[in-house]
Amino acid sequence: MVQQKRASPNVQVAPDMPSDLEAKPLHLPVPWPACCVQRKAPKQERHGFLLLIYSLTKQPSALSKISILFDILQNSRQKSSELTWMVKMKYLVGETSEGTAVFAVNGENAVNLTALDPAVGPDLMGLICTPGLVDSLSEKIVASESVPVSSVTPALPVASPGTIICMGLNYTDHIKEGGYDIPKYPALFMRGKNSIMAAGQPMVRPSCSEQLDYEAELMLIVGKGGRHISEKNALDHVFGYTVFNDGSVRNYQRKTHQWTPGKNFDDTGAIGPFTVTPDELPEGASGLKIESRVGDEILQSSNTANMIWGVRQVIATISEYTTLEPGDLIALGTPPGVGHAKKPNPRWLKPGETVEVEIEGIGVCASPIVDEKDAKSKVAAA
Repeated sequence: MVQQKRASPNVQVAPDMPSDLEAKPLHLPVPWPACCVQRKAPKQERHGFLLLIYSLTKQPSALSKISILFDILQNSRQKSSELTWMVKMKYLVGETSEGTAVFAVNGENAVNLTALDPAVGPDLMGLICTPGLVDSLSEKIVASESVPVSSVTPALPVASPGTIICMGLNYTDHIKEGGYDIPKYPALFMRGKNSIMAAGQPMVRPSCSEQLDYEAELMLIVGKGGRHISEKNALDHVFGYTVFNDGSVRNYQRKTHQWTPGKNFDDTGAIGPFTVTPDELPEGASGLKIESRVGDEILQSSNTANMIWGVRQVIATISEYTTLEPGDLIALGTPPGVGHAKKPNPRWLKPGETVEVEIEGIGVCASPIVDEKDAKSKVAAA
């Protein structure tokens, strides 16, 4: 990669470069490789490119230097599309004819990493436990044929997570709409494995209640485990981020002061389908639009910057009382707009609807709603 410090000494780095340049498209006099100017390279490298390019384009006499730098990249061993595959860190775990596999995703295409190296395994645990594994596959990824993402049926990112810890009351307006006081310590609860399912699979409304509610949430997947993790080091323990819909059966949630029953009905917690590594998102996945909807009906719309406790604080708090293990899942709470707080009447999810949760930069988690009796009938028929 070309770094800013390699610029010719007579090229002045422009001190007036707009602070929002990284968010704007660049119009260059040469076809600079897309991976260098789009938001695909790691932040520091991308900033270096932008700073250098901005400086050069403000000096007409230096345009030849852009062409020289472009030629260097053009003559490198990897084309821009190959570089995109190398820096893009977005994963999808999905079903294939040979079983579950891990795919590397680039736009609408995906490469089967498990087929390239069996060590990757059937879910993200292989990559989580062997951090350098995906780097060793870079040449194979470039040379491999891809398949359409739409052809892959999503599976859980981690098939059997050791611990699933969820936060409640992490957005001020959600706390107020629920009638709670703003807590001084995070409200935490656990989910069992039977309560979660992959994105795309049905979310089941139980036969004992019609009060099935939605909750759009950011979820992190623990990469490196530990105990007594400091806020300073907390982000080093994140493997990636995904989307979570914390489906909740409200009347059972409120039967006691403990929320466990309402948060643990079978097949109510949808996860995925994509997992994005931290280098693809703002620090701590803050500043991302988060939204839930049914069709054109927007149910929730907020931003992860509005969380009371961010990723650093949550990891530090949880690791005070328990050891986090690789593959553990942590959900970070939902913004305002949940169904039970809608006026004048609650807005419950109904069979036949499809609820979607979308987080900017990560993806959309869609779940068709089915009644429990219909779900049982399909299982019996199968």
